[in-house]
Amino acid sequence: MEDFIQNGFDVGIRIGEVIEKDMVAVKLSGELRQIAVASPRYLVKYTKPNQPKDLLEHNCILWRWPEAIHPYKWEFYANGLWFAININGSFIVNDRNAALKAALGYRNRVLC
Repeated sequence: MEDFIQNGFDVGIRIGEVIEKDMVAVKLSGELRQIAVASPRYLVKYTKPNQPKDLLEHNCILWRWPEAIHPYKWEFYANGLWFAININGSFIVNDRNAALKAALGYRNRVLC
């Protein structure tokens, strides 16, 4: 992850909750929405998940923030409540483009 202060940047845009030393954060937008998706070829071969807990039966693409140790828990919203699921997967990325390419390339996984 780029250190904006150390590298002399005046302005930087970052998505996340961590604010580094000497930084002032200004919220630029509302919540970012994510959706769970799968390639059509994946869905032909595997059972389509109908609810979040069904994803526990799939080998999903996991996302990890660049500085994080553990993968990001997939969060869902239903009936006015947020809940997280520890999704299983053998493929972990820290780049959303890599995750998208893996899903579109049919690596037997689901992407969030």
